[in-house]
Amino acid sequence: MKRPSVSGARKAQRKRAQPVTRPIGRPHLGPVAKWPGAVGEITAKAARAADDTPVRGARKAAAHPTARKFKQARSERTYHALLDAAAVVFGEVGFDTAQTPDIARQAGVSTGAFYRYFDDKRQIFLEVCTQRMERSTAEVAAQLQPERFVAQGADARNGIDVVLDVLFASIHRDAPIDRVFLMMSMRDPEIAALRSRFDALGVAVLAHIIEDVIPRAVVPHPRAAALVIHAAALEVAAYLAGISPPRGPGLPEAQVREALREMIHRFLYPAAR
Repeated sequence: MKRPSVSGARKAQRKRAQPVTRPIGRPHLGPVAKWPGAVGEITAKAARAADDTPVRGARKAAAHPTARKFKQARSERTYHALLDAAAVVFGEVGFDTAQTPDIARQAGVSTGAFYRYFDDKRQIFLEVCTQRMERSTAEVAAQLQPERFVAQGADARNGIDVVLDVLFASIHRDAPIDRVFLMMSMRDPEIAALRSRFDALGVAVLAHIIEDVIPRAVVPHPRAAALVIHAAALEVAAYLAGISPPRGPGLPEAQVREALREMIHRFLYPAAR
């Protein structure tokens, strides 16, 4: 019987290691965010809107690397070890300097094992960034419970603080890889499209809660309001995490966070003191 070639065996191993479950790059909140029942619908609409938006220079064939599901626990552990290792390596040396042997070494596996799961460093970078953004979006969305924002005044401030706490903690935690992702999104249309999809999802979810809680007489255009709040919160969080360039003398984080909270509160609850 003819034995399969080494390259053929490797392709077979790779195929077994990474069956397609859903497209990476399309927003997916998963089980973390359980409010409201319409979140799944919002997610799907945001994903479709992002997919329909042309991004100049993006390569359609590689726009959505595949997510994985494993039959063997050992394979799944190796896969996640490689993702964790890649986040560390990319965060430390950047995309251009990072090499696949470095990622494999950080994960404690051989370079050959790396190539059983990923074609190259670009594929693992996209998967690392997608999973990080899915986790962050889900963590924030899970805190956007309408009852936290119905009450006027101090109670609404408390709800805003909870959401900002989760957002800021997430960005601080992932600041090194976020910094690389931001730089890559400025020069790579495919990564820019990935960033756009998740920004669209964040705005869509925030717009939904504004529509549910804030009267139209106060905020006549919920999606526009959501876009402004989303952009401001992300930019401030990135500034405090050291991702974006400094803007003059440093300010205490508590003061900056309070200023952001008060800005959002006065915009959404102008009648409250």
